[in-house]
Amino acid sequence: MLQPARAWVQLPNSMRDEDLRLAWVWPPFGDEFLQAWADLYHCDPKATPAQHPAWCTAFDAIILAAYRGDQLVFVLPLQKHKGALRTITGDYGGCVGDLGPDALQTLARFLRASSPTSLLDLRHLRFDSPLLPSTDEGISKQTIEGMQVAAMPHQTFYRLEGLTDYQAFQARISANLNRQLAYDMRRLGKEVGEVSHRIATKETLDQDFQTLVDLHQARWQARGKPGAFANPSFKQATRQLLEALIPHGEGVLITLRAAGKPIGALLGYRHGGTFCYLTSGIDESHAKYSPGKALVHLAIKHAIEQGDHTFDFMLGEEAYKQRWGTTGRTTHRLILAKKNIAGILGVAALIQKAKRGAKKATATQEPEAPSS
Repeated sequence: MLQPARAWVQLPNSMRDEDLRLAWVWPPFGDEFLQAWADLYHCDPKATPAQHPAWCTAFDAIILAAYRGDQLVFVLPLQKHKGALRTITGDYGGCVGDLGPDALQTLARFLRASSPTSLLDLRHLRFDSPLLPSTDEGISKQTIEGMQVAAMPHQTFYRLEGLTDYQAFQARISANLNRQLAYDMRRLGKEVGEVSHRIATKETLDQDFQTLVDLHQARWQARGKPGAFANPSFKQATRQLLEALIPHGEGVLITLRAAGKPIGALLGYRHGGTFCYLTSGIDESHAKYSPGKALVHLAIKHAIEQGDHTFDFMLGEEAYKQRWGTTGRTTHRLILAKKNIAGILGVAALIQKAKRGAKKATATQEPEAPSS
């Protein structure tokens, strides 16, 4: 019989809802629970890498889990933040598995009875999340199962959708971009040396991951910024997830070399027909050859070859993403709060923040594209 992680929290922190059994599961997690979670992830095409256990356990996740009998059918990874619970750090928030056709009602009912905080903040829910209510694109607020539930647009992610084959992809981007990519690589080969790339394997992961970290950190520190890998949890999460997904062909780390020297690296994860581009690093001394563009091009080509239909540029509205024939998709923020003072004030504050953000986005000009 499948056993959950160390100790189910005693009632009222667990609940039976018809054939579902819901409960909070706290770290440290048992091996059987982690394996069941990973298996559920691989069966759910709507899951994103930020819901994989290898990612979430780097951030001290708290899990809202649901079972049917002994089978784990739903995982919502959360973390503590300023007295509330919110989705795990990552470009996409959300769940793995499904609670059924009335998922939001079931979730609200459980939270009203057992939430350890007054407010649950689910950020960056993808447009196809089973947790989103049926509502328009604006800010909505309603009461569901005695809980305040507010939904609002959050941020725009740019995705290259409908990928079928490489030639069709080349036809979608501008002739100028195609020419520039070819020209930069020819010039790089002529002026620096032979151009090559490799995709990390279990055997090369240590070296290739360190190359990515070094290039990324050097670039951002030169700009006076700490860089993403300065966060030890982010560094641990990306490494753990690569180790977990490379055997499935779903962890992709591409290193670009010139004359045998690494000049750029790109990290992404594949799942459910989507390639998620997470981060990259380039050697600024080779920026005039646009290694960043070359890496994106290599990653898209690899995604197509592996049968992926979507290349997701993830969080951020940088103008360069639109040059690849992308479509903007809006993520949503879903807030569930108890009807107490803390919950009421928390929902009001987040709605006001969303309104200010919408006004700012309308007034802000399109950001400049990076040089590479």
